[in-house]
Amino acid sequence: MRLWQLDLTEFDIDQAVLLQIAGHFLDTGHIPSTDGLSFTVGFRHPPLLALLLALPLLASRNPVWVSGFFALLDSLAAVLVFLTGRRLGGLRLGLAAGLLYAALPAAVLTGRKIWNPDLVPFFAALALWALVELRMRHNGWFAGGALLAIGLASQLHPANLVFLLPWLAIVVAERRRIHWPHLALPAIALGAVLAPYALLQAHSGGADLHAAARFLGLPPVTDGSALAMATTLLAGSFRQQGSDNPDLLAALAGVGPGGWIFLAVLLGGTVLGCRRKGAGLLVASWLALPILASIRHGAPVFSHYLLGTLPAAALLAGVSFAAIPPAPVALLLVLAFVGWRGGQWLSFQGTLAANVSVAHFGTALRYELQAAQAVARLKPGPALYVAEARDNHAIVFPYADGGKFAIKRFDGAHTFVFPRTDALYLVEGELRSYQFLTHEIGPPASEIRTSGGQLAYSLFDVPASLAQRFDASAGLQTLAANLAGSVALNGYASGTIAAQQPSPATLEWQVIKPLPAPQPDLRQFLHLVDSSGTTWSTDPDVYGFPPSSWTAGDRVVSWFDLAPRAGMPLGGYWLETGFYDAATGQRLAAGGASSAGSAVRIGPIRVAGAQPSVTTSQPLAILGPLELLAAHLSGAQVSLTWRARARPAANYTVFVHLLDASGRIVGQNDSPPQNGAYPTTLWAAGDVVLDNHQLQGATAGEQQLEIGLYTTPDLQRVPASLPDGQPNGDHVTLPAAKA
Repeated sequence: MRLWQLDLTEFDIDQAVLLQIAGHFLDTGHIPSTDGLSFTVGFRHPPLLALLLALPLLASRNPVWVSGFFALLDSLAAVLVFLTGRRLGGLRLGLAAGLLYAALPAAVLTGRKIWNPDLVPFFAALALWALVELRMRHNGWFAGGALLAIGLASQLHPANLVFLLPWLAIVVAERRRIHWPHLALPAIALGAVLAPYALLQAHSGGADLHAAARFLGLPPVTDGSALAMATTLLAGSFRQQGSDNPDLLAALAGVGPGGWIFLAVLLGGTVLGCRRKGAGLLVASWLALPILASIRHGAPVFSHYLLGTLPAAALLAGVSFAAIPPAPVALLLVLAFVGWRGGQWLSFQGTLAANVSVAHFGTALRYELQAAQAVARLKPGPALYVAEARDNHAIVFPYADGGKFAIKRFDGAHTFVFPRTDALYLVEGELRSYQFLTHEIGPPASEIRTSGGQLAYSLFDVPASLAQRFDASAGLQTLAANLAGSVALNGYASGTIAAQQPSPATLEWQVIKPLPAPQPDLRQFLHLVDSSGTTWSTDPDVYGFPPSSWTAGDRVVSWFDLAPRAGMPLGGYWLETGFYDAATGQRLAAGGASSAGSAVRIGPIRVAGAQPSVTTSQPLAILGPLELLAAHLSGAQVSLTWRARARPAANYTVFVHLLDASGRIVGQNDSPPQNGAYPTTLWAAGDVVLDNHQLQGATAGEQQLEIGLYTTPDLQRVPASLPDGQPNGDHVTLPAAKA
């Protein structure tokens, strides 16, 4: 199960970084201080995995070969589970436990993937076997072996430090048989592996230790997310692995009948194991402790924190099966379970082979390697542009093609980076970048498709003239703004934007100068805001074009699918755009004539939304292309309701005068509709617009309102007429009582 079609395993940025660091170690002989990755809580990994990966890389740099090395180690974990089960309850228990572990979906998938946590089950199985041997054979060397295995597992992920508790309990119970060499030699070995990391801490002032201390200082919360993830990990199907859904009820509902049976068998084995005490209680605690430790946490919990429980789960399930008389029936049930999981595995592998991307797994390594091979056959060029479907995916290709090209990667679903010279573009799937290129320059030079016929990758030859061609046809409106002196905003275009409807928008920008190191993990946003700054769209921010690939002069087009909220009022809004660091939330500062704080506002633009209700279809007056439907005076505020008879050709300013009994102006306001937020040139025929005006100098006792329109800067008033069409000069006068 682990070795069949290994090239369908997952291979992403983490795997490429690990292999790059290990390969650099082999090429230079310099022992790395880390393996190149960091834990989610902020501190870096020790170099253990880079050192281990050097072993298979001595034979081949092919990721499939390295994945096979991982798979073979996990196969040894199945053997260790068998040996542990045989020691606990004889051959019958050993066979059941070993076979169950071999077919666990989580064990199969993690046994093939090149990643730190995925070697944890092997070291956990090794530690558990050594502790059971220590308990059964009373040999002190097994205490040292277990300590070494737990120490190595904890370097792969610190959550495994919890296994020191059962180790300590067994060591205390066997203390008379354990002598200092039994523990000193493994401790020295662990120290040697950690020495480069310790030197890194000394040189960096303990940066990782401070990050770990900050994590430990976070206020903990209690929830059932660890139980939900343990349920999926232990009883979920192959497709469900990798999901970190924290909802326990959803996890239980998703495991299916076979998963429920396994959970029941596992529960029964846990009860039987606890009743055996001694080594049986050890195995039960090995399963429970990581889950219990994760129930109360200060940072998000992920399912790979619990991978060390897999050997114990297989052993406890094996205890249940072994307890079924007679032995042939128990063996048949185990084989039926393994066969069922095997059928699921074949079906899931077919899904991985046929689809460009599968939830939680991404694109299979098979198609990434085919794409890298297609690129490697070409002559080296100044740059290879990679339009990726997921964050940080394109780093696969520098590893796979041996660094033949300089990689410029971007989010091909939302972004396109124009070439500065004729260049090659590798596009993942049928992203918007693929559609853009086929529309602008025609079909790709070559394609890579899945076994199901889906387009996995396409390779385009893109001319440097594409940017000029796009500018000539896109109809962008010019902008003049910049962000932090690093990004210039050149232009934008938007189609019809309407509440609760997909509303596309396009933004073109240019790199003025790259950002200094360390470069932030930038996200780009484009939101709809009203005149008060309230956000009215719910669209996600985009990954875009990472600063690590920026060079001065790069021109970029970003596509956004705005999602205006339901109930959004008709009117004028602004597009607010900018960049921020995903890790800190800090925005790039804005500059330029149209900037506002740390974002640039574009507009106003028209958004079709909810309109105010109209109580009458008969207007009070007609002023050019607009009808005045209502005018209400309340204190010093006049509320006007307009309706557009046709689309206005000019931007009008509204004047509202409050007259006393002698016709003298005692209060007034001149301003565009909605104080300029919704200029009349944005209006469409049929728009009903509520327009408030605050009068200056109004006093009590006034008699009439005088309302009209004029254009600027010529101050020409718009002719007015009564509802019957009779001309009425350049304004309408309404009794205040009627208003």
